[in-house]
Amino acid sequence: ALAVGNESTPEGPLYYIAMELVRGDSVMAELKRSHSLPYREALRVAREAAKGMAFAWDSQQLLHRDIKPDNIAISDGDKKAPLGLVLFDFSLSGQPLDRIEVGTPQYADPFLGDRVPKRWDLQAERYSAGVTLHEMATNVLPQWGDGNSDPRLTQDELQLDGDLFPAGLRSGLLSFFQVALARDPVHRFDNAEAMR
Repeated sequence: ALAVGNESTPEGPLYYIAMELVRGDSVMAELKRSHSLPYREALRVAREAAKGMAFAWDSQQLLHRDIKPDNIAISDGDKKAPLGLVLFDFSLSGQPLDRIEVGTPQYADPFLGDRVPKRWDLQAERYSAGVTLHEMATNVLPQWGDGNSDPRLTQDELQLDGDLFPAGLRSGLLSFFQVALARDPVHRFDNAEAMR
């Protein structure tokens, strides 16, 4: 982002992000073309995404509220800048935190309704990032139980298919996603830096 700010208006605060023009495609478009990102590319994308999210969360107290592959662009770069990532569509970031139903359901923390208070928070944001990273690595969404039930309605734990990951990375990736997508937010990563 080139600038993050807010202005006072008669209707209340107006938040804005001024960004550079991005020439490239979304991570989702790349997944549809390739069925998954090569692991080196997925790791690079994940590291850059974690840096951007850390800046938004930790420096600006900005919650995106709809992190998903459709909202991450892979820029083509130019002479001044190499390939990079841009998180865009912050249209939900100004929604009241108690509106836990906003965002794309497949990427949203399904357990927000179980919390007291029922509010979107950084743990929910990192959960969405974890789902996105899982899909980038495997081209499938993570599943709870049999995959057909709403995670909130089952006591089953997250089902991760280790065969979707390369043998040399399997153990580390399984451990990462068990933490990133833990049912209880207390057991998730404490901050974006820890996800790197």
